[in-house]
Amino acid sequence: MSVAGLFTANRPAGRELGLRTSLVPVNTAKPLPVDAVELAARLASERREPSIELLAFTEIPLAEDMDVELDDLDEAVHTLTAEARAIAGRYGVTVHTRHVRTRDPADAVLAAAARTTVQAIVLGASGLAAAAHRQSTDDLAVRQVLEGAEQRVYLVHGA
Repeated sequence: MSVAGLFTANRPAGRELGLRTSLVPVNTAKPLPVDAVELAARLASERREPSIELLAFTEIPLAEDMDVELDDLDEAVHTLTAEARAIAGRYGVTVHTRHVRTRDPADAVLAAAARTTVQAIVLGASGLAAAAHRQSTDDLAVRQVLEGAEQRVYLVHGA
């Protein structure tokens, strides 16, 4: 796993380790970003009452109604949550899941981060190639999160 800790000068200074709560966004149409969950759990495990806020988002295309029926969506959210809890549990970290339907994943992530007390956002990029750092920062949603977040943002690339 490689971590590209990306944060801007407007973010509050503080310890990089020992984050009590991190937000880990996950797309319900993709596999769990295991490395991102593991990093968030490792960082949180150093504090009391550690937790991960798992934001399971479902991107709804413009051509569809927001409440469109999607096969196996509840099962996908349940599976992502179970996998994240299994990883975080090894570190003594709890996982709280929130599911949202959205047309704009970056807005959903930033809104969730603003509404909670998370200290960092951990974005998984495990499905990208080894040279993914540049590719992921070229991704519009990732750029929007990097630019709009008030918390530290970590990009985690799988091995």
